[in-house]
Amino acid sequence: MARLRPGPVVSVLVAFAILVGLVLLNRWVFRVVFGTDYLLWYLHTGVVISLASGLLASAWDDAEVRFNLISQNPAVFIAGCLQLLGIFVFSLSPARRGRKPRPTASAGLDIGLDSPPAAALDEFLYGLLALVMFLLSLAWLVTAAPLTYFVNLIAGVPARQGLRGRLSATHAREQDGQVELLETDEEIDRQRAAAPPDGAAGLSFARDPFAVTQATAALFLWLGGILYDKLG
Repeated sequence: MARLRPGPVVSVLVAFAILVGLVLLNRWVFRVVFGTDYLLWYLHTGVVISLASGLLASAWDDAEVRFNLISQNPAVFIAGCLQLLGIFVFSLSPARRGRKPRPTASAGLDIGLDSPPAAALDEFLYGLLALVMFLLSLAWLVTAAPLTYFVNLIAGVPARQGLRGRLSATHAREQDGQVELLETDEEIDRQRAAAPPDGAAGLSFARDPFAVTQATAALFLWLGGILYDKLG
């Protein structure tokens, strides 16, 4: 039986302690400063947070960072959060001094980008928006991320099982208004051989594990909020 080296074990325990400590700290801060319960706040706002995260994932190309955010390993999860925050902040930074801007507007399309007053206004407003988004991202890291880890422990099970290859590889193809499901490798290969170039569409939790996990988490939190409102 393989054993974890002391280093990884310590990092997991330290990371787990950090997440638990942040949860306890947030409970105290929310109760003392905001006069509300931190867990209830997350229960009601976590749906929006999860759905927004899933939508952002569709525009995120770095699969490794997204996979880190559904990891059972708390150290890997924290690393993913820090990577996400760092890349997000870097993407908000203006172009380096001395670097010639490269406009991306289509040729011949005039929407007033060359107007000096409009450019100056956008520069000012962008500075304010970048500051707000930076502060919100820090708030997400401190308040939402700790509980997100524990929610993803459950909501991420289907995606992690899909990544392990433990779920059936299923493909679907629509023809003449009928949807045909293909579950075995032989059926998929046979169908693809006779299919047009676009082939059959793959249905798998492993296609976008982070987005699937966030959608599942939103569903769980939504149901939890309903149950609390009915029974609480």
